[in-house]
Amino acid sequence: MSRVDTIRYVIFSSCEIPMELSVRAYIFDEDERVLMVRHSPDQPWVLPGGHVEEWEHFYSALVRELDEELGIKITLVGAENDLSNAQVKTMPLPVSIHRVRYEHRNRGEVEKLEMFFFARLKWAFVDAKSEEIYEWEWFDSDDLIDMDSAETFPYIQEILEQNIDLLELVG
Repeated sequence: MSRVDTIRYVIFSSCEIPMELSVRAYIFDEDERVLMVRHSPDQPWVLPGGHVEEWEHFYSALVRELDEELGIKITLVGAENDLSNAQVKTMPLPVSIHRVRYEHRNRGEVEKLEMFFFARLKWAFVDAKSEEIYEWEWFDSDDLIDMDSAETFPYIQEILEQNIDLLELVG
């Protein structure tokens, strides 16, 4: 069993209800703005990302979701990208992991483990390619941190505020 498979087993076997794994990214553009999306006009702004398929690696899931939903390419903060001949590639750890439990209107009680990463925009013609995305917008980091709690989830603001200095350290 690989290390990722072992982590999944430990996480998922300890849940009372089936747990989903999702990945989300704070995607920063060259002006240090953060990309946020809304799934419908009556829902809060959230970070782009999505569901990790069974046995899919979470880095692969994040890249896939961002391409499917928005047509963008990213570089994870801290990732070493030019190691094509190397046997080892280091990847950044999530800046935060949250266990979220809520009542879904169609599926009943849902429990998710959400992993949050920092990323830089690598290439984009940002376009909501998926029916899942109602709209997208770039927000100044300070404006996002100060946003009313009805407009986004407080933990999104807290994670950003607690980890924003990481960007200066790793670029």
